[in-house]
Amino acid sequence: MKTYLEKIEQKCRENNITFIGFDNENNEYRNNKTKLILKCNKCGYVWSTTSYDKFIMRPSKCSVC
Repeated sequence: MKTYLEKIEQKCRENNITFIGFDNENNEYRNNKTKLILKCNKCGYVWSTTSYDKFIMRPSKCSVC
């Protein structure tokens, strides 16, 4: 069974993005509603996703590219 970090890393590899961290004051995973900070490997744009759960089901894409 994959951990939440393994799932994030897999989706990032599939979509050419880098996982920067979690969007909260402690930079930690809390639950499936935890927001992620991502970076596009093509243009360098950084953004926050809606939640871990939504990212795993339907990964965010770079809005700049």
